[in-house]
Amino acid sequence: MRVDVAVVADYASITQEGKLILSGAFDRVAAMQLPWRHPTMTLVIRLALEPGEPRSFTVAANLVDDDGQPVVPPMEQRVELPEVAGGGQPSANLLFTMNGLLLPHAGAYAFEVFVDGSHTRSVPFEVTAPPGGGAAEGEGQSALH
Repeated sequence: MRVDVAVVADYASITQEGKLILSGAFDRVAAMQLPWRHPTMTLVIRLALEPGEPRSFTVAANLVDDDGQPVVPPMEQRVELPEVAGGGQPSANLLFTMNGLLLPHAGAYAFEVFVDGSHTRSVPFEVTAPPGGGAAEGEGQSALH
């Protein structure tokens, strides 16, 4: 199985035709205060199967901080891919969307992605501290990302 896309974005969707739409891909959040409540964040994954690989599998995403501690409960999606007409290569677009995600501190974070229990990819991003260290819980948009 090949990972064609693995990114964190502000918004993503999948059309009826299976097209992946994403907007605002980022790898850094400039928090205006800490802890920071990020309005909406989507982990976007596109997987392509190699010939002979199973068409049924589970994809899990675990968001961890720089100490390896979980930030949210693990997220899972079961994937069942049909045969592709003409023998083409099957693929899957997956979206893991989190609203109001609380990021407790500045530092490195990563989505650890697993397919049927095997680690497939890390998707890192960083949260930077506001000038002066801001201590109150933040709401709304970050200055940059």
